[in-house]
Amino acid sequence: MDLSPIATTLAPVLESNANILENLQTAIDNVESEKDKEALNNLYLAADHLSDLTIFVFISLSVNQQALRRSIW
Repeated sequence: MDLSPIATTLAPVLESNANILENLQTAIDNVESEKDKEALNNLYLAADHLSDLTIFVFISLSVNQQALRRSIW
C-alpha cells in the first residue's frame, strides 16, 4: 500500500497538532496555579490523544479505501 497520499494529507494536520502541543507545553511551563497547571496538562493529554486518533483514522480510511478498490476491480 502506498502511504504517500496519507503522508501528504496528514503532514499539515500533524504540524498543526505539534504547534498546539508546543503552545500547551509553554502554557503549562509558565502557569503558576497548580489548578491551572492540572487543567492545561489535561488539555495537553487530550490534544495528544486526538493527534494519535487522527493518524489512526486516516490510515484506517486509506486501508478501507484500498480494500474497496480491490473488491470493485
